[in-house]
Amino acid sequence: MLEGLFGEEDLTSSRISEPSKPGIQSPPRPRYQCGLAGISNQGATCYLNSLLQTLLYTPEFRESLFDLTEDELGSFDSNDIPGKKVRVIPLQLQKLFTRLLLSNQQSISTTELTDSFGWNNKEELQQHDVQELNRILFSAVEASLVGTSGKDLIKRLYHGTLVNQIICSVCGKVSEREEDYLDLTLTVTGNNSLEEALYGSFVDMESMDGKNQYKCESCNKLVNAKKGAKLRSLPEILSISFLRFSFDYQKMERYKEEHSSEYELFSVVIHKGGAYGGHYHAFIKDVDSLGKWIHPDEETIQLPTDPSTGEVDYIEVDSPVELIQAILVRNHVLTIDKLCAEISKQTGVSWNKRFRKNFGPIVKFLEKNHDVFVFDPGSNRVSLRNSTKMKADEEQNSLTTTAEPRIKRPQSPIPMPGQAWFNFDDSRVSPIREKEIEKQYQGKESAYMLFYRRKTLTRPKEAEGNPAYKVPDNLVTDIIIENDELSRKSGSSDKAIIMSVNSKFHKLICIINSQTYKSTSNLTDTSERAQDYYACITAL
Repeated sequence: MLEGLFGEEDLTSSRISEPSKPGIQSPPRPRYQCGLAGISNQGATCYLNSLLQTLLYTPEFRESLFDLTEDELGSFDSNDIPGKKVRVIPLQLQKLFTRLLLSNQQSISTTELTDSFGWNNKEELQQHDVQELNRILFSAVEASLVGTSGKDLIKRLYHGTLVNQIICSVCGKVSEREEDYLDLTLTVTGNNSLEEALYGSFVDMESMDGKNQYKCESCNKLVNAKKGAKLRSLPEILSISFLRFSFDYQKMERYKEEHSSEYELFSVVIHKGGAYGGHYHAFIKDVDSLGKWIHPDEETIQLPTDPSTGEVDYIEVDSPVELIQAILVRNHVLTIDKLCAEISKQTGVSWNKRFRKNFGPIVKFLEKNHDVFVFDPGSNRVSLRNSTKMKADEEQNSLTTTAEPRIKRPQSPIPMPGQAWFNFDDSRVSPIREKEIEKQYQGKESAYMLFYRRKTLTRPKEAEGNPAYKVPDNLVTDIIIENDELSRKSGSSDKAIIMSVNSKFHKLICIINSQTYKSTSNLTDTSERAQDYYACITAL
């Protein structure tokens, strides 16, 4: 399905740039309150975005990638040097990861990365299977790193070994065939839990008898035997994918199945929809505490504004939850018909055309998001459940409204450091409660791939809460310049906020450099500039 998805590495881009929209361009929106950045969807790249966020928040993969220097990877500036090899895919991954960690933007584009894959607009508008993409992407990364110190990065972190066995019931001879795996594939049908699926795949053995007898070389005849697969070695990062799609031979169509260890779960890639379409997003544990977890019902929603009018730009609100919240803040209570009319009026597109494919009918969507909205089937009215804060990009004050009185539930405790979970849904990043993950084994919205880390993989203290940890200085310098440019574009009201973000990253580089180099004479100009810059900001 994905054959040829990654072309030869080439610095030239096949993308035809789109003409810019007339009028004043809105500056990029700053990060969400949680402090983490999303990834923009290029049309149907949610599957790619979910995988990239998972790789970013796999500390061992991220830091191994950043350990690769320009001497090994080359640089974009050395493209014209004869005989100089430029490894574009790892360079673009480094650049993307740095922006996701440090750039003060709500979401980051992946167009430069997908250009390095050799993708065209057709690929970006066609959804693929995230498990298959995972294997193809790893293969492309491995090929890009041949001859570097990172040549065994994928094998060291993700490769395991399983053995297929056939045991003769007469003489007891065991025939084995080993094979490597990047992820374990488990069936959903007939299993009620992950444990059952693992037991059925790697503990239970199939009987070979009757017409299915086995020809034993030692016995030199057909005999009864046992056949099964066993795990011989496990990787540092264990990936599990579910076979959720089956084929109905009567209807002749695919359909979706809806049915404490030495590893700990840290990412769940979720698929919602059917066998022929849908949407991917990912629940990811913030192992290094890079984000700020707040109670989901207290989260501030940032709304884009039209620079020419200062009003909320409803067309740019890409989350249906945020869109309905924004409308209800101003209208308080609406019937379903009036809500749908307001969506069409403000965005120019109906709910069915814009959201139904990925989120279903609006009534079911409201019922599913009962923690945000109150829907009364009798009166067909909808309102906000809680007092919801909505912050426009150009102002610090917020609009609030309160739905019908109710008894407030006690809040769940704030997760311990390294234990907070976030939902990465394209450009939208939001905190979630851990109990939400338990609901993802079956249903139309369900876990598709699981990623586990060995519990023995400990994290250094310096990495906690430090998004610049191990990021090369030259990449951080680029982001500082980028954030300064964002500061100018956003205007004076946001300048202090963006500059304070820059100062934080400058200070982090000082810490990193002081830990990396033994003498102050080895500190880079970046860190020296950071001290002056930070002192200037703190005086504001």
